[in-house]
Amino acid sequence: MEFIELNQKILEDKSKVSSEFDYFVKLMNAIKEKKLPDEVIIFINNEIEIINKIADDDKKLLSKIKKSKDNIVKFVEKQSKFVPIKYYTKLWTLLGMSVFGLPFGASLALSLDNMGFIGIGFPFGMAIGMAYGKSLDNKALANGKQLNIEIMF
Repeated sequence: MEFIELNQKILEDKSKVSSEFDYFVKLMNAIKEKKLPDEVIIFINNEIEIINKIADDDKKLLSKIKKSKDNIVKFVEKQSKFVPIKYYTKLWTLLGMSVFGLPFGASLALSLDNMGFIGIGFPFGMAIGMAYGKSLDNKALANGKQLNIEIMF
């Protein structure tokens, strides 16, 4: 199954829409290099069709490109385990702060009876999350499951 071509949009240079659209084109090129199941290609084609239908000057274009980018990255990761460069590192940095850092800081603050120490857990959680995410990124690279583009949140 083949990908639908993305219509080139006539956009102002250096605008937010232009940079998001350029990133979306690079993401699509990186995805096209990989062998994907038909269900993933169908999903991506549906997202591209929606973007192709939006006019170049429509204000909805920026939000739809961002939403489609996120949907595609998540769907490709879920279905075929292909991820952009540093995907897990960025994801687990945030999760580490909330999953490990906040409880650690809260328990330390409560045990010392000083709520000023609640924020001390965030750097520890961030370090744990970054280390775990980096290990997952290295595993994806070793297995050939990494796209040749860095994720842009």
